[in-house]
Amino acid sequence: MIEPGRERIRFAVVLKRLLAGLALTVFLLSFTTQLYSNLFWMLEGTGSFFIPAESDIWSFEVTRNNPGSGSWWLFGEDRQHYYALWGERPEYIYIRRDNSCDAFDAFKLETWCTARTSPLPGTQAGK
Repeated sequence: MIEPGRERIRFAVVLKRLLAGLALTVFLLSFTTQLYSNLFWMLEGTGSFFIPAESDIWSFEVTRNNPGSGSWWLFGEDRQHYYALWGERPEYIYIRRDNSCDAFDAFKLETWCTARTSPLPGTQAGK
């Protein structure tokens, strides 16, 4: 039979190891994913930030923000696609990273030769 004092010590050691593992996981996620950045923008309150349906909260990265006071992105990317907002239209566009466009530039929409469109979340087309 284990003495009560030793059982408490064993529990404390296990708890310390679990907390250390959790802290390490949280730390590593901050360097290996876009999770915290995306969560911040999603929770900041205006509701204008979104992650494209073709991407995910772990890998979507904003590469150019709106220069004004809004919290939306103009250009973004993940492991498979580049994304851009489509001017005045209630859509965003996306293109594969491995596209075959001549002189492709991720920040110049006129070079996106094989782009596809998707409706913005919350728009009539997106419902």
